[in-house]
Amino acid sequence: MTIKRFGQAVRLEVFGPGGELVFDSDGLRVDFDVVNIPGYSRATFKVWNMDNEMVKQIQHGDRFCKLTTTLHDDTPTVLVEGFQLSNAFEQTVVPDSITTLFTYSGVKGGFLNKQIKLTVKVPTLKNVIKQVVQETRFEGNVRYKNFPKEALDYVPPRNVLSRSGSVEGLLDVLARPYRFKYFTEGKDLVLMYQPTSENINQCDLDTVEAVVIDSNNLGTAPRIGPGQLEITCNLDASIVPTVIVDISNIVSATPLASDNTLQVVKNYMKDAIAGYTRYQVITVQHKGSNFTKQWDTVLTGTAPTKGKDSPIRGWNM
Repeated sequence: MTIKRFGQAVRLEVFGPGGELVFDSDGLRVDFDVVNIPGYSRATFKVWNMDNEMVKQIQHGDRFCKLTTTLHDDTPTVLVEGFQLSNAFEQTVVPDSITTLFTYSGVKGGFLNKQIKLTVKVPTLKNVIKQVVQETRFEGNVRYKNFPKEALDYVPPRNVLSRSGSVEGLLDVLARPYRFKYFTEGKDLVLMYQPTSENINQCDLDTVEAVVIDSNNLGTAPRIGPGQLEITCNLDASIVPTVIVDISNIVSATPLASDNTLQVVKNYMKDAIAGYTRYQVITVQHKGSNFTKQWDTVLTGTAPTKGKDSPIRGWNM
């Protein structure tokens, strides 16, 4: 029997390494907290009153989690898939027992943690990543977002790159000179370029399809500061890091610097505060439950531009 209070259904499934189903949360309360941030995504699940034998089952061997959510009679949405279980423990909160599962993106274990030793001649970003993918036999895709062509073809002054260590360590080293942040999304790795106010016209931020934020979908007034944006809205699985959000339809906002509410008149948001109405999403948190009213997406974004009244100072987060 599916628990569906407030029209919110949550299903957590745990699989073994061969894809065999080990656990299905049907009929149990599940709370989830999914955090998508630079580096790799992670999630915490709390399950009420699991059978003791089932708790033991999920604690042994490689386990992978899938989370599916449904609101009212909408189409079910897969919010998490292939997240590896790193730890699980049970605690008693009378009269219930609560099992907490800690998970992280499968891309971390299957790719980012792998050790490499490579030498790349003409180390453009694409050449380096291509060789890393070949050496690690990475089965996912590497996607590039918002990069101007010259950034992908840029060759640093030292035109030979030698590196040993983890893939994650290599990406951290490359991120600053090539101006990108990297994220895990499903089975893929996504690299997002961070333009400056000087080269933003060379990117596709103005033309790429954006998620338009509607005031009717917001939980609270957005918080906006110099080149920064923070929004809480109803749970929306389509909002992930690297997505572009458009705030031109928002009618009110709260500045990050004070508690006064801004009534956004025509062009004021663009000219005085942000200097731009399209933001690159950097972090996303999805939180919800099939037992409480929580059903939220919280995002933070940045824009590489200058407002007249709030000039940006180092927009990178």
